Order: sequence, then structure tokens, then C-alpha cells
Amino acid sequence: VVETCRKGLMLKATDLMKNPSIRQVLQVNMQMAYWWNAYDESKPIMVFAHGIALTSNMKGRLDLLSRQFSVFTIENIEEHFHYIFEDENYDEVINFYTDLLHVFLPENARVTVFAGVSYGGILSYSLAERWSRETGQKPAVVMADSLIVSNTELTAAVLTGTLDEFCQRNHIPRQTFNESFVRRLYIVSKIESKGRVLPRYDGRVVLMNATVLPPGVAQ
Repeated sequence: VVETCRKGLMLKATDLMKNPSIRQVLQVNMQMAYWWNAYDESKPIMVFAHGIALTSNMKGRLDLLSRQFSVFTIENIEEHFHYIFEDENYDEVINFYTDLLHVFLPENARVTVFAGVSYGGILSYSLAERWSRETGQKPAVVMADSLIVSNTELTAAVLTGTLDEFCQRNHIPRQTFNESFVRRLYIVSKIESKGRVLPRYDGRVVLMNATVLPPGVAQ
């Protein structure tokens, strides 16, 4: 199925999840989601969404978290965006990742916390709400350095190639946005341009340098 996507055929994320061999497809072809340091049933489960954060930058944090948690990681969205998500909206991304958790986590798994940095924090918040709705669990959410309200002006600048003007207008040094970061920002902007509404979640939410609370969040 993934090979079909690579050859340019249109396939919805929800259609891909219906494939009965999705576990093998993802493990062999994409390494899209996996246990960071092996699953340990004696430790509580943390789901860590990379978002657009580079795995190399997260290694130290994930090694540290793995001392206390069995950490299940969802890879940088850049790694599979063009194969799966290029034509999807935000809700479809969350649907796909939630289905992914049901495939990979142990049966009746109890997730203690969803966490992420930057865009991964946004994804972790939505995933916690969806997981809670589907399982009745109330995992905590940890969002680090996450801009919770979409910056529509930045999104437009990235998609239209007018980032220089955006930086000048907002007095932001252009070197803040290197080539790698702009490439990842484009992916977020493409998804966000189709609309993103964060749901209400009444579980515990920990904000670390995150800004602007979604409505109804219990801290």
C-alpha cells in the first residue's frame, strides 16, 4: 500500500489503515512509530509525538524519559508527509495516528501521558482527547514550546514563498528560518491551511513555554 502511494496513486489515510497488514507495512517500509527503548510493562506508557522536531534533537530527552516510561514514539511527520498526509487535513492526521496507536500498543493499553515539543505538542493534545473519547482514559498532556493558536500570517507566508516579507514586517531575523526548518514549516502550513480546531479536553495539561490555552483546558 505504501509502495502504491510512492508511485503517485491517490490514497486516503483512512483507506491505508484498513489494510490488514498495516503493522508489517509500517515496520518494514517507514518506521513511522515504534517503542523508543523497548516496551516494559512495568512502566507507565507515554506516547511522544515528534511533530516536526528532528529525532536527533530529541534523543537525549527520550532516553531520559525512558527511565520512567515505556515511550512509544510517532516519527517526525516530514518522514511520511508526501506518502500519506499531503492531501489530508488536521483531523485526518489525528485519525490516522489514533488508529496507529490501536494497532501498535498492547491490547487494552493504558496511556498515562501524551507529550510533544513544538508541533508535536499540538498533536499530542489532540491525540489525548481522541484517545480519551475512544477508551475512557484521561491521560495527561505535556506540551513544550507549542504555539497553540495557528499563526495564519506565517502559514500564508510559508505557502506563498513570502517569508522574507513576513520577517521584515514582524521584525524577525530571517536567519531564524533555516532551509530545514522552512521545509518542515511548509508541511505544517499545508496541513493547517485546511483548517485546525483544537477540541476541548478536560484532562490535565502541562504547558512548558506553550502559549494561549485552548478553550476548556484544565491545568
